[in-house]
Amino acid sequence: MKKFAIATAVAALFASTASVAAPTVWGNVYTDFLVNDNAPKKESQIVGLEGGIMTEGGTDLYGFYEHNVGLENDFAKVTIHSTLVGDFGVYGRASSFEEGDFSEDRYIIGAGYQGFVGDGYAIKPYIGALRIDVNGEKGDDQLAVGFAGYKVLNPGVVLSSWVDARLDDSKVKAAGSIGIQKDLEIIKGTYVGAFYNMNYHEAGIKGFSDSVQLRVGYHF
Repeated sequence: MKKFAIATAVAALFASTASVAAPTVWGNVYTDFLVNDNAPKKESQIVGLEGGIMTEGGTDLYGFYEHNVGLENDFAKVTIHSTLVGDFGVYGRASSFEEGDFSEDRYIIGAGYQGFVGDGYAIKPYIGALRIDVNGEKGDDQLAVGFAGYKVLNPGVVLSSWVDARLDDSKVKAAGSIGIQKDLEIIKGTYVGAFYNMNYHEAGIKGFSDSVQLRVGYHF
């Protein structure tokens, strides 16, 4: 996790100094009920923390940390979009997965586009070079493309989605997720969500798998 911590610190410093205006900062804490038929345990619980920084200068930083209680693994990721010329800029990502003696670190550096932004929606595509290190052994560079986006359907109701694809040995491998979150009025700051995930060799699981996450969280 040392490399991930360093990448997070550098990205956070860059994001916080990218604009003279005060940035928008947000965060959530949550717990998920995960159902994955291809995992060693089909049902497990996740506890997580996520947050982000958005500046008027065109830099967005997002990161999260999750611990799977049932499978005893940890997963963390940070991404950054920083506009340089017009709506084009730099895209970067670092992630780390650990379970027992197994570890997988992923790094992407490339170009991003932030022009698909409007009233209540945003779609942010990227293209870059991806490297996957397994148990400390450096992997080869691969081509990676993808996007992340959201759409506000109603006040307090948000649809979100992301897709990643990579070219490995002339074969395209992809992963993605689509989900919806709704704020609750019973207790201020609370929300519920549901997500459907499709993965291919993500988070140390080989082969295709899909999973469902049911979430309860709190905005802070």
